[in-house]
Amino acid sequence: MSPFRRGQGSFKWLWGATVSAGLSEGLALTVIPLLMTTLTRDPVLVSLLQTGAALPWLLFGLQAGALVDRWDRGRTLFFCDIARATLVAALVVIVSFNALQVWTLYAFVFLSAIATVLFRAAETAILPSIVESEDLGRANSALKTGQSISGSFVGPALGGVLIGVSVLASLCVQAASFAASAFCLGRLPHRSRKPEPSGLSVGAEVREGLRFVWSDRVLRTLLGATALQGAGIWMLMAVLVLFALQVLAVPAAAYGVLITAYAVGSFMGAAVCGPVETRLGSRTSLVLAAALAGAAVISLSASVSYVLALICMLVLGVAGMALTILALTLRQRRTPNGILGRASSLYNVVNVGSAPFVAPLSGYIGSHFGLAMAVAVAGGCLLVAAAVLLVGLRGSTAVFEEVQT
Repeated sequence: MSPFRRGQGSFKWLWGATVSAGLSEGLALTVIPLLMTTLTRDPVLVSLLQTGAALPWLLFGLQAGALVDRWDRGRTLFFCDIARATLVAALVVIVSFNALQVWTLYAFVFLSAIATVLFRAAETAILPSIVESEDLGRANSALKTGQSISGSFVGPALGGVLIGVSVLASLCVQAASFAASAFCLGRLPHRSRKPEPSGLSVGAEVREGLRFVWSDRVLRTLLGATALQGAGIWMLMAVLVLFALQVLAVPAAAYGVLITAYAVGSFMGAAVCGPVETRLGSRTSLVLAAALAGAAVISLSASVSYVLALICMLVLGVAGMALTILALTLRQRRTPNGILGRASSLYNVVNVGSAPFVAPLSGYIGSHFGLAMAVAVAGGCLLVAAAVLLVGLRGSTAVFEEVQT
Protein backbone atom coordinates (compact mmCIF):
# COMPACT_ATOMS: atom_id res chain seq x y z
CA MET A 1 0.00 0.00 0.00
CA SER A 2 1.22 3.50 -0.75
CA PRO A 3 2.65 5.42 2.25
CA PHE A 4 0.36 8.29 1.14
CA ARG A 5 -2.70 6.16 1.92
CA ARG A 6 -1.75 4.58 5.23
CA GLY A 7 -2.74 7.58 7.27
CA GLN A 8 0.91 8.51 7.67
CA GLY A 9 0.33 12.22 7.19
CA SER A 10 3.89 13.10 8.13
CA PHE A 11 5.15 11.46 4.95
CA LYS A 12 3.07 13.84 2.84
CA TRP A 13 4.82 16.80 4.44
CA LEU A 14 8.24 15.21 3.96
CA TRP A 15 7.40 14.52 0.31
CA GLY A 16 6.25 18.12 -0.19
CA ALA A 17 9.45 19.41 1.37
CA THR A 18 11.57 17.14 -0.82
CA VAL A 19 9.84 18.34 -3.98
CA SER A 20 10.10 22.01 -2.98
CA ALA A 21 13.76 21.75 -1.99
CA GLY A 22 14.47 19.77 -5.16
CA LEU A 23 13.00 22.60 -7.23
CA SER A 24 15.36 25.08 -5.54
CA GLU A 25 18.34 22.81 -6.10
CA GLY A 26 17.33 22.36 -9.75
CA LEU A 27 17.05 26.11 -10.20
CA ALA A 28 20.54 26.52 -8.71
CA LEU A 29 22.01 24.10 -11.26
CA THR A 30 21.20 26.63 -13.98
CA VAL A 31 21.17 29.97 -12.18
CA ILE A 32 24.41 29.87 -10.15
CA PRO A 33 26.78 28.85 -12.99
CA LEU A 34 25.15 31.41 -15.28
CA LEU A 35 25.60 34.06 -12.61
CA MET A 36 29.28 33.16 -12.44
CA THR A 37 29.67 33.60 -16.19
CA THR A 38 28.51 37.21 -15.80
CA LEU A 39 31.60 37.75 -13.62
CA THR A 40 34.23 35.64 -15.38
CA ARG A 41 34.68 33.25 -18.30
CA ASP A 42 37.85 31.69 -16.88
CA PRO A 43 37.24 27.89 -16.97
CA VAL A 44 39.27 27.33 -13.81
CA LEU A 45 37.36 29.94 -11.81
CA VAL A 46 34.02 28.62 -13.04
CA SER A 47 34.96 25.01 -12.27
CA LEU A 48 35.84 25.97 -8.69
CA LEU A 49 32.11 26.33 -8.05
CA GLN A 50 31.90 22.51 -8.13
CA THR A 51 34.88 22.28 -5.80
CA GLY A 52 33.17 24.62 -3.35
CA ALA A 53 30.03 22.49 -3.47
CA ALA A 54 31.93 19.21 -2.95
CA LEU A 55 34.33 20.26 -0.19
CA PRO A 56 31.76 20.27 2.66
CA TRP A 57 31.05 16.59 1.99
CA LEU A 58 34.71 15.77 2.56
CA LEU A 59 35.20 18.17 5.47
CA PHE A 60 31.96 17.76 7.43
CA GLY A 61 30.09 14.78 5.99
CA LEU A 62 30.89 12.25 8.71
CA GLN A 63 30.52 14.77 11.54
CA ALA A 64 27.12 15.78 10.15
CA GLY A 65 25.89 12.22 10.60
CA ALA A 66 26.95 12.16 14.25
CA LEU A 67 25.19 15.49 14.88
CA VAL A 68 22.02 14.29 13.16
CA ASP A 69 21.96 11.27 15.50
CA ARG A 70 22.18 13.67 18.46
CA TRP A 71 19.69 16.28 17.27
CA ASP A 72 15.99 16.18 16.50
CA ARG A 73 15.97 15.22 12.80
CA GLY A 74 12.76 17.07 11.94
CA ARG A 75 14.07 20.30 13.42
CA THR A 76 17.42 19.78 11.72
CA LEU A 77 15.71 19.54 8.32
CA PHE A 78 13.64 22.64 9.10
CA PHE A 79 16.60 24.81 10.10
CA CYS A 80 18.69 23.59 7.16
CA ASP A 81 16.12 24.91 4.72
CA ILE A 82 15.65 28.11 6.71
CA ALA A 83 19.42 28.56 6.37
CA ARG A 84 19.35 27.83 2.62
CA ALA A 85 16.45 30.22 2.06
CA THR A 86 18.29 32.91 4.05
CA LEU A 87 21.46 32.43 2.00
CA VAL A 88 19.54 32.86 -1.27
CA ALA A 89 17.74 35.90 0.14
CA ALA A 90 21.13 37.41 1.03
CA LEU A 91 22.27 36.76 -2.53
CA VAL A 92 19.18 38.59 -3.79
CA VAL A 93 20.19 41.65 -1.77
CA ILE A 94 23.79 41.47 -2.99
CA VAL A 95 22.73 41.18 -6.65
CA SER A 96 20.17 43.99 -6.31
CA PHE A 97 22.96 46.32 -5.13
CA ASN A 98 25.28 45.21 -7.96
CA ALA A 99 27.79 44.00 -5.36
CA LEU A 100 28.19 40.42 -6.59
CA GLN A 101 31.78 39.17 -6.82
CA VAL A 102 33.42 35.84 -7.62
CA TRP A 103 34.31 35.13 -3.99
CA THR A 104 30.69 35.83 -3.01
CA LEU A 105 29.44 32.95 -5.14
CA TYR A 106 32.18 30.67 -3.79
CA ALA A 107 31.06 31.49 -0.24
CA PHE A 108 27.42 30.98 -1.21
CA VAL A 109 27.88 27.50 -2.70
CA PHE A 110 30.16 26.43 0.17
CA LEU A 111 27.75 27.52 2.92
CA SER A 112 24.74 26.16 1.04
CA ALA A 113 26.52 22.82 0.68
CA ILE A 114 27.11 22.63 4.44
CA ALA A 115 23.35 22.94 4.99
CA THR A 116 22.75 20.38 2.24
CA VAL A 117 25.14 17.88 3.88
CA LEU A 118 23.15 18.07 7.11
CA PHE A 119 19.86 17.97 5.21
CA ARG A 120 20.78 14.79 3.31
CA ALA A 121 21.87 12.98 6.48
CA ALA A 122 18.71 13.91 8.36
CA GLU A 123 16.40 13.23 5.40
CA THR A 124 17.57 9.63 5.09
CA ALA A 125 17.61 9.04 8.85
CA ILE A 126 14.13 10.39 9.57
CA LEU A 127 12.20 8.29 7.07
CA PRO A 128 12.07 5.01 9.08
CA SER A 129 10.42 6.89 11.95
CA ILE A 130 7.74 8.29 9.62
CA VAL A 131 6.67 5.26 7.56
CA GLU A 132 6.26 1.58 8.35
CA SER A 133 9.18 -0.70 7.54
CA GLU A 134 7.27 -2.46 4.76
CA ASP A 135 6.59 0.93 3.14
CA LEU A 136 10.23 2.08 3.03
CA GLY A 137 10.81 0.99 -0.56
CA ARG A 138 7.67 2.71 -1.85
CA ALA A 139 8.39 5.79 0.24
CA ASN A 140 11.93 6.09 -1.10
CA SER A 141 10.61 5.66 -4.65
CA ALA A 142 8.02 8.39 -4.10
CA LEU A 143 10.63 10.76 -2.68
CA LYS A 144 13.12 10.12 -5.48
CA THR A 145 10.41 10.44 -8.14
CA GLY A 146 9.26 13.80 -6.80
CA GLN A 147 12.83 14.96 -6.43
CA SER A 148 13.67 13.88 -10.00
CA ILE A 149 10.69 15.71 -11.48
CA SER A 150 11.29 18.97 -9.62
CA GLY A 151 15.09 18.88 -9.51
CA SER A 152 15.95 17.37 -12.90
CA PHE A 153 13.08 18.52 -15.12
CA VAL A 154 11.24 21.55 -13.77
CA GLY A 155 14.02 23.29 -11.85
CA PRO A 156 16.77 23.56 -14.49
CA ALA A 157 14.29 24.43 -17.25
CA LEU A 158 12.52 27.02 -15.11
CA GLY A 159 15.87 28.48 -14.09
CA GLY A 160 16.82 28.97 -17.73
CA VAL A 161 13.54 30.74 -18.44
CA LEU A 162 13.57 32.93 -15.32
CA ILE A 163 17.17 34.07 -15.61
CA GLY A 164 16.37 35.17 -19.16
CA VAL A 165 13.69 37.40 -17.68
CA SER A 166 15.42 38.54 -14.50
CA VAL A 167 18.24 37.24 -12.32
CA LEU A 168 16.43 38.54 -9.26
CA ALA A 169 13.23 36.72 -10.24
CA SER A 170 15.06 33.41 -10.52
CA LEU A 171 16.72 33.89 -7.12
CA CYS A 172 13.44 34.93 -5.49
CA VAL A 173 11.71 31.76 -6.73
CA GLN A 174 14.61 29.71 -5.40
CA ALA A 175 14.37 31.33 -1.96
CA ALA A 176 10.58 30.90 -1.93
CA SER A 177 10.91 27.20 -2.75
CA PHE A 178 13.29 26.65 0.16
CA ALA A 179 10.88 28.58 2.40
CA ALA A 180 8.00 26.36 1.21
CA SER A 181 10.10 23.30 2.04
CA ALA A 182 10.80 24.70 5.51
CA PHE A 183 7.05 25.24 6.02
CA CYS A 184 6.37 21.57 5.20
CA LEU A 185 9.19 20.42 7.45
CA GLY A 186 7.80 22.49 10.29
CA ARG A 187 4.76 20.20 10.22
CA LEU A 188 6.80 17.07 10.92
CA PRO A 189 6.55 15.59 14.41
CA HIS A 190 9.40 16.27 16.80
CA ARG A 191 10.90 13.93 19.35
CA SER A 192 9.26 14.34 22.74
CA ARG A 193 12.64 13.87 24.42
CA LYS A 194 16.24 14.01 23.37
CA PRO A 195 18.18 10.77 22.97
CA GLU A 196 20.28 9.75 25.94
CA PRO A 197 23.77 11.27 25.62
CA SER A 198 26.37 8.65 24.76
CA GLY A 199 29.15 10.40 26.66
CA LEU A 200 31.30 10.19 23.53
CA SER A 201 32.81 13.03 21.54
CA VAL A 202 31.61 13.69 17.99
CA GLY A 203 34.78 12.06 16.67
CA ALA A 204 34.23 8.97 18.81
CA GLU A 205 30.62 8.71 17.63
CA VAL A 206 31.80 8.97 14.02
CA ARG A 207 34.22 6.09 14.62
CA GLU A 208 31.43 4.11 16.25
CA GLY A 209 29.33 4.54 13.12
CA LEU A 210 32.24 3.51 10.89
CA ARG A 211 32.85 0.38 12.97
CA PHE A 212 29.18 -0.59 12.84
CA VAL A 213 28.97 -0.30 9.05
CA TRP A 214 32.25 -2.15 8.56
CA SER A 215 31.24 -4.96 10.93
CA ASP A 216 28.02 -5.72 9.04
CA ARG A 217 28.62 -7.75 5.87
CA VAL A 218 25.59 -6.38 4.03
CA LEU A 219 26.34 -2.74 4.88
CA ARG A 220 30.04 -3.19 4.10
CA THR A 221 29.16 -4.64 0.71
CA LEU A 222 26.76 -1.78 -0.02
CA LEU A 223 29.47 0.71 0.95
CA GLY A 224 31.88 -0.76 -1.58
CA ALA A 225 29.21 -0.82 -4.28
CA THR A 226 28.26 2.79 -3.50
CA ALA A 227 31.89 3.91 -3.86
CA LEU A 228 32.17 2.18 -7.24
CA GLN A 229 28.79 3.44 -8.44
CA GLY A 230 29.65 7.02 -7.46
CA ALA A 231 33.07 6.82 -9.09
CA GLY A 232 31.57 5.45 -12.32
CA ILE A 233 28.89 8.13 -12.58
CA TRP A 234 31.30 10.98 -11.76
CA MET A 235 33.82 9.69 -14.30
CA LEU A 236 31.13 9.48 -16.97
CA MET A 237 29.72 12.94 -16.32
CA ALA A 238 33.22 14.46 -16.34
CA VAL A 239 33.73 13.62 -20.04
CA LEU A 240 30.18 13.10 -21.33
CA VAL A 241 29.88 16.58 -22.85
CA LEU A 242 33.13 16.12 -24.80
CA PHE A 243 32.12 12.58 -25.82
CA ALA A 244 28.86 13.94 -27.22
CA LEU A 245 30.46 16.84 -29.09
CA GLN A 246 33.57 15.10 -30.41
CA VAL A 247 32.80 11.38 -30.67
CA LEU A 248 29.09 11.50 -31.43
CA ALA A 249 29.63 14.80 -33.30
CA VAL A 250 26.33 16.32 -32.21
CA PRO A 251 25.56 20.00 -31.51
CA ALA A 252 25.49 21.38 -27.98
CA ALA A 253 21.69 21.23 -27.79
CA ALA A 254 21.81 17.47 -28.41
CA TYR A 255 23.98 17.06 -25.30
CA GLY A 256 21.11 18.51 -23.27
CA VAL A 257 18.82 15.88 -24.76
CA LEU A 258 21.20 13.15 -23.54
CA ILE A 259 20.92 14.53 -20.01
CA THR A 260 17.14 14.66 -20.38
CA ALA A 261 17.12 11.00 -21.46
CA TYR A 262 19.05 10.15 -18.30
CA ALA A 263 16.53 12.12 -16.20
CA VAL A 264 13.59 10.35 -17.87
CA GLY A 265 15.24 7.01 -17.13
CA SER A 266 15.73 8.03 -13.49
CA PHE A 267 12.03 8.78 -13.22
CA MET A 268 11.19 5.38 -14.69
CA GLY A 269 13.68 3.62 -12.42
CA ALA A 270 12.05 5.11 -9.33
CA ALA A 271 8.69 3.82 -10.54
CA VAL A 272 9.73 0.25 -11.35
CA CYS A 273 12.26 -0.66 -8.66
CA GLY A 274 9.59 -1.54 -6.07
CA PRO A 275 7.75 -4.11 -8.21
CA VAL A 276 11.06 -5.53 -9.44
CA GLU A 277 12.32 -6.01 -5.87
CA THR A 278 9.05 -7.68 -4.88
CA ARG A 279 9.35 -10.11 -7.78
CA LEU A 280 13.10 -10.84 -7.76
CA GLY A 281 14.23 -10.07 -4.21
CA SER A 282 16.73 -7.51 -2.93
CA ARG A 283 19.97 -9.28 -3.85
CA THR A 284 19.02 -10.17 -7.42
CA SER A 285 17.52 -6.72 -8.02
CA LEU A 286 20.64 -4.94 -6.76
CA VAL A 287 23.01 -7.05 -8.85
CA LEU A 288 20.81 -6.72 -11.93
CA ALA A 289 20.54 -2.94 -11.60
CA ALA A 290 24.31 -2.49 -11.21
CA ALA A 291 25.07 -4.86 -14.11
CA LEU A 292 22.52 -3.13 -16.35
CA ALA A 293 23.99 0.29 -15.52
CA GLY A 294 27.48 -0.93 -16.33
CA ALA A 295 26.37 -2.54 -19.59
CA ALA A 296 24.63 0.69 -20.61
CA VAL A 297 27.79 2.76 -20.09
CA ILE A 298 30.00 0.21 -21.84
CA SER A 299 27.57 0.23 -24.78
CA LEU A 300 27.65 4.03 -24.76
CA SER A 301 31.44 3.99 -25.06
CA ALA A 302 31.11 1.91 -28.25
CA SER A 303 28.32 4.05 -29.70
CA VAL A 304 28.71 6.00 -32.88
CA SER A 305 24.97 6.47 -33.26
CA TYR A 306 23.29 9.29 -31.37
CA VAL A 307 20.05 7.30 -31.13
CA LEU A 308 21.89 4.39 -29.51
CA ALA A 309 23.55 6.84 -27.11
CA LEU A 310 20.12 8.15 -26.11
CA ILE A 311 18.94 4.61 -25.40
CA CYS A 312 22.05 3.91 -23.33
CA MET A 313 21.52 7.05 -21.24
CA LEU A 314 17.86 6.15 -20.72
CA VAL A 315 18.78 2.64 -19.54
CA LEU A 316 21.51 4.07 -17.30
CA GLY A 317 18.95 6.38 -15.69
CA VAL A 318 16.56 3.48 -15.03
CA ALA A 319 19.23 1.18 -13.61
CA GLY A 320 21.11 3.85 -11.66
CA MET A 321 18.02 5.16 -9.88
CA ALA A 322 16.78 1.64 -9.12
CA LEU A 323 20.19 0.76 -7.67
CA THR A 324 20.19 3.90 -5.51
CA ILE A 325 16.71 3.30 -4.10
CA LEU A 326 17.19 -0.42 -3.50
CA ALA A 327 20.49 0.13 -1.68
CA LEU A 328 19.05 3.02 0.36
CA THR A 329 16.03 0.99 1.47
CA LEU A 330 18.17 -1.97 2.47
CA ARG A 331 20.49 0.29 4.46
CA GLN A 332 17.57 1.83 6.33
CA ARG A 333 16.26 -1.59 7.25
CA ARG A 334 19.65 -2.91 8.36
CA THR A 335 20.76 0.07 10.48
CA PRO A 336 19.57 0.80 14.03
CA ASN A 337 17.77 4.12 14.24
CA GLY A 338 20.24 5.63 16.70
CA ILE A 339 23.14 5.24 14.28
CA LEU A 340 21.32 5.87 10.99
CA GLY A 341 22.49 9.47 10.59
CA ARG A 342 26.15 8.47 10.85
CA ALA A 343 25.71 5.53 8.51
CA SER A 344 23.85 7.62 5.92
CA SER A 345 26.52 10.33 5.99
CA LEU A 346 29.24 7.75 5.42
CA TYR A 347 27.53 6.57 2.23
CA ASN A 348 27.00 10.16 1.08
CA VAL A 349 30.67 11.00 1.64
CA VAL A 350 31.83 7.88 -0.20
CA ASN A 351 29.51 8.68 -3.10
CA VAL A 352 30.09 12.43 -3.49
CA GLY A 353 33.60 12.63 -2.04
CA SER A 354 35.21 10.72 -4.90
CA ALA A 355 34.26 13.41 -7.44
CA PRO A 356 37.31 15.69 -6.98
CA PHE A 357 39.59 12.70 -7.61
CA VAL A 358 37.91 10.53 -10.23
CA ALA A 359 36.70 13.36 -12.47
CA PRO A 360 40.27 14.56 -13.25
CA LEU A 361 41.31 10.92 -13.68
CA SER A 362 38.59 10.48 -16.28
CA GLY A 363 39.81 13.61 -18.06
CA TYR A 364 43.37 12.27 -18.05
CA ILE A 365 42.25 8.94 -19.54
CA GLY A 366 40.24 10.81 -22.17
CA SER A 367 43.20 12.99 -23.10
CA HIS A 368 45.72 10.17 -23.39
CA PHE A 369 43.68 7.12 -24.42
CA GLY A 370 40.55 8.61 -25.96
CA LEU A 371 37.15 9.67 -24.69
CA ALA A 372 35.61 6.30 -25.49
CA MET A 373 38.13 4.63 -23.20
CA ALA A 374 37.27 7.05 -20.37
CA VAL A 375 33.57 6.21 -20.75
CA ALA A 376 34.39 2.48 -20.86
CA VAL A 377 36.37 2.72 -17.62
CA ALA A 378 33.37 4.42 -16.00
CA GLY A 379 31.21 1.53 -17.13
CA GLY A 380 33.79 -0.91 -15.77
CA CYS A 381 33.40 0.64 -12.31
CA LEU A 382 29.68 -0.12 -12.41
CA LEU A 383 30.26 -3.69 -13.56
CA VAL A 384 32.72 -4.20 -10.70
CA ALA A 385 30.02 -2.84 -8.35
CA ALA A 386 27.70 -5.57 -9.65
CA ALA A 387 30.36 -8.19 -8.95
CA VAL A 388 30.87 -6.82 -5.43
CA LEU A 389 27.14 -7.07 -4.76
CA LEU A 390 26.94 -10.57 -6.25
CA VAL A 391 29.75 -11.90 -4.06
CA GLY A 392 29.21 -9.82 -0.93
CA LEU A 393 25.48 -10.51 -0.67
CA ARG A 394 25.67 -14.21 -1.44
CA GLY A 395 24.07 -16.63 0.97
CA SER A 396 20.61 -17.03 2.38
CA THR A 397 18.00 -14.28 2.50
CA ALA A 398 18.61 -14.13 6.26
CA VAL A 399 21.25 -11.48 5.61
CA PHE A 400 18.46 -9.11 4.65
CA GLU A 401 16.41 -9.50 7.79
CA GLU A 402 15.63 -6.23 9.52
CA VAL A 403 17.89 -5.32 12.43
CA GLN A 404 16.66 -1.75 12.97
CA THR A 405 15.73 -0.87 16.53
